[in-house]
Amino acid sequence: MIFLTAPSLFSLFSPVRKMKRAAPNSLAMAIKLACLCFSLRSAAAETSPDTTTNQPPSAQELAKQKHNPFADQITVPLQISSSLDVGPGNGTTGGMSIQPAIPISLGENWKLIARPNLTLLLSEPPDRKAGLGDLEIQSYVTPALAGKWIWGVGPVLDIPTATGHEFGTGKWSAGPAVGLVYMNGPWVNGILANHIWSFAGPSDRDDVSQTTLEPVISYNFDSGWYLGFDSTMTSDWNARPGQRWTIPVGLDVGRTFQVGEQSLTLQVGTYYNVQRAEGAGKWLLRFQATFVFPRHASTSPEK
Repeated sequence: MIFLTAPSLFSLFSPVRKMKRAAPNSLAMAIKLACLCFSLRSAAAETSPDTTTNQPPSAQELAKQKHNPFADQITVPLQISSSLDVGPGNGTTGGMSIQPAIPISLGENWKLIARPNLTLLLSEPPDRKAGLGDLEIQSYVTPALAGKWIWGVGPVLDIPTATGHEFGTGKWSAGPAVGLVYMNGPWVNGILANHIWSFAGPSDRDDVSQTTLEPVISYNFDSGWYLGFDSTMTSDWNARPGQRWTIPVGLDVGRTFQVGEQSLTLQVGTYYNVQRAEGAGKWLLRFQATFVFPRHASTSPEK
C-alpha cells in the first residue's frame, strides 16, 4: 500500500535544469531493479501450476487481487511520483519506487508475504541531485486459505541504504507490522500499519520513531477499471507538534489488462496533503504500473 510507499510519471515535468548526475551506485541499483523484475517473472513461470484447464480470472477479479496485499501471487509495482510545492521555494521533488510482494509457502496453513521497498529519489532545487533511499522490508505471516477477511502480522525492518544524507535516516530501525483486508463483491478495503524505532546507527543522526498507516479503499468494475484511495500516512513522533503527520487524501484511477498469461495494471492518481510535515509537498502526483504473476489458483478469497 499503502504506501510508494513503497511504491509518478508527472515528475518528468519537473524543472530539472541543473540536476546533478546520480551516483554510480544509484545507476547500478536501478539496473538491479530491472533484473529483479525479470527474475520474479521467471520464478513465477517456473513455479506456477498448470492452469490450462482452469477458467482464467475475470478482469474484475484481477483488479481486486491487485489491491490485496496478501494475495497468493507475485506483484511488482513500479511507481513514479512527483511532489509539488515543496519547501519555502515551492519546489518539486520526485522519485521512483519498486515494492514487490512475494508469497512464500510455510506449509498447508500459512504463508509469508515479503514486501521489500526500495526508492530512487530526486531532491528539491537548487542543489538538485538523485540518490537511493533506505530499504524497507515488511514481512507478514498470514493464513494460506482465507475468506472475506484476511489478516497478517509480522516485523518491519528499515536498512540505511541511502546514498545521501537527505535521502534517508542513517539509522537501522525495526518494529511490528499488522494488516487487515476485507474483500466482498467489487470492494477491497483494508489497512497496513507499522511502527519503527531506531536501534543502531551514527550518533549524530536523529533517532527514529515513526508510524506508517496505509489505508486502501477500492471499487472494481466488471470491465477491469477501478477507483481507489491508496494513501501512505506517516507520523514522525520525534518532530515538534504540528510537524509530525503527513496525511495525503486523493483518488486513483486505473485499469487491469490481461495480455496472454500476463496481467498488467496501469494507474494514475492525485493526492493533496491535508496535513504535512516539514519538507513534504502540498500535492502528490503519481503513475504506477503493476505486473502480476499468479502462483496458485486455490487460495483466492471467497467472493
